[in-house]
Amino acid sequence: MGLVFVVGRQIFSGTLSAERILYSLFSLASITIGTIMQKFVRINLPMNVTVQYTCSLVVFSILSFLFGSFEVKWTGIFFISLLFMSLGVTVGATLLLYYMIHKGNLTNTTSIFYCVPPFTAVMDYFVFEHKLHG
Repeated sequence: MGLVFVVGRQIFSGTLSAERILYSLFSLASITIGTIMQKFVRINLPMNVTVQYTCSLVVFSILSFLFGSFEVKWTGIFFISLLFMSLGVTVGATLLLYYMIHKGNLTNTTSIFYCVPPFTAVMDYFVFEHKLHG
């Protein structure tokens, strides 16, 4: 329901391409496999997150260097969004996710992913004053 709420217009207007759907399915499969594999990792959570984020930093830095321009327009909203995404979502949510996986709560862990699209839409409405179009 949350996904339809956020991207419903693209789904029903025919502007959602097969390529985007395949990328989404690949993403879903990757998250699912990663979540199951994470259950069997036996190192502590902060070290695990550090290793994963360091590898991501290296890969995406190389990709940014090859395909990007490294130009950033530093505004207040950008800075606040950057802090929220890097500290709140990336570190906080990831540690919570791994904690729940470690405690063996895989069903509830995956069900939290269903809350992300509607929560993002509501937050977008109140924080950035973006209106939902239906």
